[in-house]
Amino acid sequence: METHGFVLAGGRGRRLAADRPKASVAVAGRTLLERACGTLASLAGRVVVIAPEDIDLPLDPAHTRVHDEGQGPLAALVLAGNLWPARRLVVLAADLPLVDRDLLAALDASREEAIAVAATAQGVIQPLALWLTLVGLHALQQSHEHGERSLSRALEAIGAKLVPSVGLPGGEEAFLDVDTPEDLARMERTLSERAR
Repeated sequence: METHGFVLAGGRGRRLAADRPKASVAVAGRTLLERACGTLASLAGRVVVIAPEDIDLPLDPAHTRVHDEGQGPLAALVLAGNLWPARRLVVLAADLPLVDRDLLAALDASREEAIAVAATAQGVIQPLALWLTLVGLHALQQSHEHGERSLSRALEAIGAKLVPSVGLPGGEEAFLDVDTPEDLARMERTLSERAR
């Protein structure tokens, strides 16, 4: 079954106080972009990196780049989905380095007949690591066309299956993202410990 992986890499790194885009920041020896692309490449036949055109990202030639307009994850998914549709899509934000192949595979296995599946952490939807069917992608596109701009609200509206993260590999900790220098230091420690 054809599967594409979409990496959301639009963060500019301002809150990180970085001198480069967020996805280009290294943690435990690899950039956030390399980590996300590697995770998705293990699950998908094509990896598509989505980011605004003015964000300079070093990209493996095996992957595809889509320039979005920086209007949020829902708009980015709709654009990339129009250009690179597939029967199944797995989506991951570059700033979630603790979301790994095992977690995404378990999330997919829990989907059953749902058109989309995402996790929740402490009762809050985690929309930046999810699976969609082609029907789910079309439903998100319709939601966007009707004015929705929030990916979380759009997922709720289309009836996405929501899986508590406590039952997934890595649990709630896996959904900690990298926004600040403190977050980056925490991820460096966590990933270094895991590599031992």
